[in-house]
Parts: sequence; C-alpha cells; structure tokens
Amino acid sequence: MRQSLNQVGIHIGDPFTVVRGAHLGGPMIIQINSAQIALGRGMAEKIIVKLSAANLPVQH
Repeated sequence: MRQSLNQVGIHIGDPFTVVRGAHLGGPMIIQINSAQIALGRGMAEKIIVKLSAANLPVQH
C-alpha cells in the first residue's frame, strides 16, 4: 500500500487536508502538495493519521 500511495505523491509525514469525507461509500478527497487526490474507502481506512498541534481544538 505504501508504494501505491508514494506513486500518487503521498509520503509519510506529508501534511494534508480532507476536502471531502467518504460519505455513502464514495471516495475521500484530500488536498496534499497542491493536488487533490481521491482515495477509495478501503485505502483511506488503512491510513493512520497523527494530528499536529496546529490542528487540535482550542481548549477554553
């Protein structure tokens, strides 16, 4: 799977933004390195995401 992701420009540690979630079984669209990439549900479920401190909710 890592090789498949590398071929479309997704590498370990790359920051990305979810543009559209995989609602109703459709693909998840992510913005990464100025490109939008569609990930199928099966592949998206296998990716482990670590949130950066900048993306954590603000505690009041």
